[in-house]
Amino acid sequence: MDSEKKEASKKNEYERFSVSVPADLNEKFEVLRGQLNLSRSDAIRKGMRLFLNQESIKYLDDPKVTKGNVLGTISYIEKAHTHYHDAAGHHHHDHDEKKTNLSDSDSYYFPVEQLEFIKANDLQHHFLDIIVSTTHIHAGPEKCMLIIAVNGSYSRVQELIGGLSHFKTIETIKFSPLEMY
Repeated sequence: MDSEKKEASKKNEYERFSVSVPADLNEKFEVLRGQLNLSRSDAIRKGMRLFLNQESIKYLDDPKVTKGNVLGTISYIEKAHTHYHDAAGHHHHDHDEKKTNLSDSDSYYFPVEQLEFIKANDLQHHFLDIIVSTTHIHAGPEKCMLIIAVNGSYSRVQELIGGLSHFKTIETIKFSPLEMY
């Protein structure tokens, strides 16, 4: 009897339905799913998940839709924080050696970009409960791209984005949710 209940339960996990679509849309769908070697059901499930995630972004503040948690990335471009690489690929800091003499703390100089980089890094340490990973990419001598993978409370993610948005050196910032739960 238990095996019959389990089988009936498995059948109830899925819903069957029919869909009417324009012939040209179906043809493109069939070609792509064939190239991807997906069953029709798998392709439709993937499409439905993508649709739900993309459209749910509009309702992130509605707990009925998102339950308050999100998995995604925060990416941003910042002005370079005073580093550059020479032709041989060696890393250099762009400030005068006299001004970086550690024995003379009165003459130590931190450019604004360097200070903001340190402050942004410090800010991230206050959000370790949602930050899964970070990647820092040198995108040339004048800018860097940072990618922060986040997983957790949407309100905490918004706090982090708000904190990062206040830095003058952060030129562009974007949140890309991949899944709401």
